[in-house]
Amino acid sequence: MSRKRQQGFTLVELLIAVAIAAIVLSMGVPSFRDALMNSRLTTQANAFVAAINLARSEAIKRSRNVTIECNTGTDWTGGWKVWVDSNGNGSNDGGAEELRVEGAFDGTTTVSGGSKSSFQYAPSGLLVGASPNDTFSLCDSRSGETGRAIDVSVAGRVAVTRKVCL
Repeated sequence: MSRKRQQGFTLVELLIAVAIAAIVLSMGVPSFRDALMNSRLTTQANAFVAAINLARSEAIKRSRNVTIECNTGTDWTGGWKVWVDSNGNGSNDGGAEELRVEGAFDGTTTVSGGSKSSFQYAPSGLLVGASPNDTFSLCDSRSGETGRAIDVSVAGRVAVTRKVCL
């Protein structure tokens, strides 16, 4: 009588496979977390830059002053809005057309620096009441060169660079 050999895994083989999978996952999950946080920070920096560029381009296109202002004092983390001063009175009232409203940042992102609560662009594309460059720093809960610095020049142009966060 011939005996057939059984097919399958032994308990030892299964435990070794699970141990290897656990080791590989423990290396991959932190990398995935960092990639997710980098993506979030880049998206938030791009949204802020896009709003500033929208204000500048709409001021030129419409030949009117366009303002970007934060929703909460000088804390840009709480969001911002871009609006056209249609009636020329300099305030966001019934005569102002809102072009974009952005809510607060998700996650642990904070915005520091930037002493201004608003920027206003003239129809020439230059900042009204220009002062020295303003730099905004976007950082999350990590430390190292993970943040973004957004520089708004006196001419109204925007540049984004990497920043070391503490």
